[in-house]
This record gives sequence, structure tokens and C-alpha cells, in this order.
Amino acid sequence: MTGKRVYESPLRTGQAAQTRQQIIDAARRAFVRDGYGGTSMAALAREAGVSRETLYKTFRTKPDLLKSVYDVAVVGDHEAVAVADRPAYTQMLADPDPDAAARTFGMLSAELVERIGPVLRVLADAAHEPELQDLLDATRAERLEGTRSLLVQLSGTPEGPALDRAVDVVWTLVSPEVALLLTEQRGWTREQYGHWLGETVAEQVHRLRRS
Repeated sequence: MTGKRVYESPLRTGQAAQTRQQIIDAARRAFVRDGYGGTSMAALAREAGVSRETLYKTFRTKPDLLKSVYDVAVVGDHEAVAVADRPAYTQMLADPDPDAAARTFGMLSAELVERIGPVLRVLADAAHEPELQDLLDATRAERLEGTRSLLVQLSGTPEGPALDRAVDVVWTLVSPEVALLLTEQRGWTREQYGHWLGETVAEQVHRLRRS
């Protein structure tokens, strides 16, 4: 049985990746400047300097594009490497001192919040949009999974009610809503938020290790 050989040009692949990055960067500017509801796909295509056909070929929907903007903001670049696989995070988990690891986590989370703050505001302002529900659910599920993995590794606690409660507490404290309340409404600095979060996570780890 024979078939056509699929050939992918490295140049074409590189151009597609560059176009994707160009669209994501332009979308971040547009969403932050004009808000989610005030930004149409036509406006996003103009902002990115691409045709609407290219935009829709790269991102099917506006929520898909906002999710990519959020994902890039989380990791800080366009590299396809998850936060959990980044050197700073893996070094944190390798720290033999759970308290030190928890404090590092707090500061890393604070840096993340500062980096994605403008995008978080877009999400918060557009939370009432029905088409964003899947996006909001996905980001919360990802945060929940990451929180559980962190606490299991720092405490060595197996599954059970104690772990479930600790996960719920930390998952809530690292939520964008809490971060924005403290940093924007109450005027906390990044360092203050990071220190508080790290100490609070350390307290939860201590409880788990004693249970």
C-alpha cells in the first residue's frame, strides 16, 4: 500500500511559529488595551498585521486565542515548556527543606502574578462571558492539579481528607482573584504577597506532615 509522503518544510514551520507568536503578542496588547468584549477577531487580525483567514487558521476562536495569551504569560515566553518543567520550579522541588521550598514557591507565584496581572484583569472583567467558561474552568483545573502535585511532593502525604483540605486552601490562596485583591485592592507589593503565600503554604505542609 502506497501513499503520498508528507513533507514539512522547516522554513514553513518556522514561519508558522513566528506568525503564531506575532498574533499572540498582538492579542495581548489588544485585550489589555481594549478588553475582551471590546476586541473583535477582525481587530485582532489588524493588530497582528495578518489576514482574518490566517488568524482563524491559527486560532479557531477568540477564547482559544485568549487561552494562548494566558499560557504564554504564565511561562513568560513562547517556548513549549510547562512551568513545572522549568529550572526554577524543578530546583524548588529538589530542595530537601520543605519550608524553603514553600517560600520559594511563594516568590515564584508572586512573580507569576506580576507577569500575568494584565491578562488576569482581562479574564476577571470578562468572567461573565459564556464563551469563556471553558477557559476559566481549564485554568482552574490546571491550578488545582498543580497545587495537589506540589503539596504531595513537599509533604509526602498520601491521598486522603487531610490532603484534600490542604489542596483546597492553597488552591484558593494562589487564585488570581486573591492575588489581585491583595496586590491591587490592598496595595501589597510582590514581595509581601510572595512572603505571605510562602509562609502559608509552609504551614499547610507542616499540618500534613504531622497528620
